[in-house]
Amino acid sequence: MACCGAKRAKRNSTNAQASASSALPGVNGIVKVEYLGKEIVNHRGAKTGAHYRFSVKRRLGYVDRGDAGTLLELSENGNTLFRILGTFNVPQPPPEISSVIKGIGAEMVRKRTRKAKHGDSTI
Repeated sequence: MACCGAKRAKRNSTNAQASASSALPGVNGIVKVEYLGKEIVNHRGAKTGAHYRFSVKRRLGYVDRGDAGTLLELSENGNTLFRILGTFNVPQPPPEISSVIKGIGAEMVRKRTRKAKHGDSTI
């Protein structure tokens, strides 16, 4: 019978690989947006979980096409906070490189998970 730690490690590893392979930011295209607000906005992408930060000093940015919808719904006092400046398709890498990219993404998720468990606030 496996101990709780082994089960948790296996579950975390499986979850990290699944989330990294299915939600790499930019894989399905990117959208260039302009922030129109006055305050700092921190937004977590609904599809990829990527972190986006905009402010008066950082008005332009690129977001994953799947995350753009929820970002564009944000408003303040009835005024939309973002507008689309362009949409770009990202060329798909060959299959052998895709698996390497997915592996790198899974490793990044594992590292973030380890840092979060150990209280590292530099994530």
